[in-house]
Amino acid sequence: MLARLAAAFTTWCFLAATLQAEIKPYPLFSDNAVFQRDKPLIVWGIADPGEDITPVLEGPDVPRFDKTIFANSDGSWRITLPPLKAGGPYTLILKSRNGQVRINNFLVGEVWLCAGESNMEWPLATTQNGPKHVSEATNPTLRLLTI
Repeated sequence: MLARLAAAFTTWCFLAATLQAEIKPYPLFSDNAVFQRDKPLIVWGIADPGEDITPVLEGPDVPRFDKTIFANSDGSWRITLPPLKAGGPYTLILKSRNGQVRINNFLVGEVWLCAGESNMEWPLATTQNGPKHVSEATNPTLRLLTI
């Protein structure tokens, strides 16, 4: 009986140690995103309460940024990074004692928000010469997010 109890306790301790939460940025902050140029880049998410989070920004002409923040008692966190000029690609690494998260290949430029009724969505593939225009597209910096 004591051996079973010891084995159960050991298993529980192992699982508890491996279940530490990682930093989780809000889903908007993901690979291939586009963020508005010349405005502070505000990133937020969740982590363990009190978790230390250190952002590292990589890319062309990134300003020096040296700051560590801590998640609130509810695990939420928010950090404001300096404005970036149009360009990229950039990588944002969020480091903590529980690991790190990388947001790769994001660009900075003009962000346009469009909204309307359901008839506003018209796939290019269904327009006249749409498939031809898609196959001939040469601008790799255009990105689209549909919510």
